[in-house]
Amino acid sequence: MLAGRSARRRRRGWSRSEAEHTSPPLLAWRRLDGWYETSKSRTFGAPISKLYGAFTNARTRTRWLPDKIDVRSSSTNRRMRIRMADGTARRVGFIAKGESKSTVALLHSRLPDRTAVDKMKAWWTERLDALSEVLTPERDLRNNVR
Repeated sequence: MLAGRSARRRRRGWSRSEAEHTSPPLLAWRRLDGWYETSKSRTFGAPISKLYGAFTNARTRTRWLPDKIDVRSSSTNRRMRIRMADGTARRVGFIAKGESKSTVALLHSRLPDRTAVDKMKAWWTERLDALSEVLTPERDLRNNVR
């Protein structure tokens, strides 16, 4: 099965760089056109509509994502294609895991090198941590205040 998946990726224009043979699979891919891609996903304790709204509502989005983005296309509660301010592209997928749980999967492409991949991976980890705080704010149980 793994060999089949690799063969399909090669046919679609994917290639693994030498440095990636020592890293866990699917962390960073270099396309045959020279650009790199990386992915990140996170599951949240929030319904899919709230998670999708955190990406589409500009006011909510600025609370966890300070960069300006351009939404290229979207399908409600399913997917979104965005262009970041630096010109890199991002595909975002949303998956419902039940009534009150959902996952976001991000694919960041058009990265120039492996250093940019590592930098973006760390940056998206920070941004998804901030999104988690926006989606599930801690309650002050003493005063019953959010």
